Amino acid sequence: IYESNQISRSLFNLSDNDIVVNFNYDYYFLRNLFPNNKIITVINDDFIAQARFFKGKHVQKSLEKLCSFSDAVLTVSYPLLKQASQWTDKAFLFLPWTKTGYEPSKSNTNRNALLLWAHIDKRVDLDLLVYILENLKNYEIHIVGPITHNLNEKIQLLNLKYKNLLLFPSASLDKLNMDHYFCSIIPYKSKVADIEAVTASNKTFQLMSRGLPLVTFGMPYFLEHKAIFKAESYQDFCEKLDISYHEFSSLQKDIEELVMLNQPFQRYSQLVDIISKG
Repeated sequence: IYESNQISRSLFNLSDNDIVVNFNYDYYFLRNLFPNNKIITVINDDFIAQARFFKGKHVQKSLEKLCSFSDAVLTVSYPLLKQASQWTDKAFLFLPWTKTGYEPSKSNTNRNALLLWAHIDKRVDLDLLVYILENLKNYEIHIVGPITHNLNEKIQLLNLKYKNLLLFPSASLDKLNMDHYFCSIIPYKSKVADIEAVTASNKTFQLMSRGLPLVTFGMPYFLEHKAIFKAESYQDFCEKLDISYHEFSSLQKDIEELVMLNQPFQRYSQLVDIISKG
């Protein structure tokens, strides 16, 4: 009731031609507030999997109500698209994008490093990183980003033990020397529900815009592409790394095409098309 009243007071002068874009899974009261407006709902996470109580049944009921009256439902992954399609025939896949074009490093220097550009938390598979460090000593792993407090000591000990593990503070891609890298890795633990629901992370096309192929783990529904390698075991992950290393140059054309298909203009055009048909 409080949220409904707040929204009513904030948007009291909304015209019927205005479009309401909603990111909240539990705002199933919106149709009562905006009976004549188009409502676009964005499902950008697996809210059911994240629910702590009643196996997410209360979240599922909210989502079902919300999707049933929304004029369009934008989902950010294949699993979420399948989920929403249970309740509406107006669900669409709406992936992230990159603001930059294809801007790879022009250097032909010997690239021998893997870029892990992420927030390191309990979902990251540290055992996989150790496996890589021990079995592919000709490669370096560069971790760029914050490390959650309860993993910091463990990561620092790994840094002392393995010379091919380097740690760097958070930095934008513009601040990194991309000449070092022949791929970026996304190494999550298997069977983590909210990770398995990902088809393309917010960083996917940013990384690929720098010419980097991706090697993933624990992400079975990640985007299918020639320059995206989804590993099914630790050994398979290492083999995919070797492929990325040896085929780095030949993958560039495919990477460029994918990046240019995922620019802001493409998402804007998709959104306009969805709204016009809603």
